[in-house]
Amino acid sequence: MLQLKGRRDFDYSAPAIAELRAVMNEVLPESVDDMRAWFADRLDDFRERIRGSDTNMREAYWNDTGKPRKEEFCRDRLIEHVSGPMPEAIRFGPEALMPDRKRADIVVSRNAMKLPVEIKGQWNKTVWNAANDQLGDGYAIDWQAKGRGIYIVLWFGEVADRNRKLRNPPGDLPPPRTPEKMERMLKERLTEARRPLIDIFVIDLSRPADAA
Repeated sequence: MLQLKGRRDFDYSAPAIAELRAVMNEVLPESVDDMRAWFADRLDDFRERIRGSDTNMREAYWNDTGKPRKEEFCRDRLIEHVSGPMPEAIRFGPEALMPDRKRADIVVSRNAMKLPVEIKGQWNKTVWNAANDQLGDGYAIDWQAKGRGIYIVLWFGEVADRNRKLRNPPGDLPPPRTPEKMERMLKERLTEARRPLIDIFVIDLSRPADAA
């Protein structure tokens, strides 16, 4: 237990005073589209931190044997890393109930606004279709979401474990070599009507070659 507590103490980083003041002064989203922009800013900040983190945040997504962790574990870590200090008016939680008793990975909500977020590992068998079929058809139809949603794919790159390898795209399309390429391909797969409403992010969690 002491060892576990020590690990938690090591992993925890108390927010700086300036960061807390920024949260207190943060302009709150007034629409679901505001919420999309607010969440996108958080994701962009996370991307910057994970690229330049001294504590190597990406290691939280890999286990001790050098394999990507399970999708649910990665989802929970992403919530921790992206949420950070937040205005009390915004709720941010996993496994939220959506229409037809389905549950989105994350829902960001404030008052009558609700932004569903779906997360997939690169190996998930539905990774190429879930933005339309699961997020669009299942969660974004909630009246509080107004058709909006966020789709996130966790990119680990080349991995030895065949169960964690990137799922090939449908048809004869070649697999993407970079997270940026996969992000473009996923956006192109959105239906025309959903492209202005659903945002797609492929988060690069791959290890540098010298750390693999």
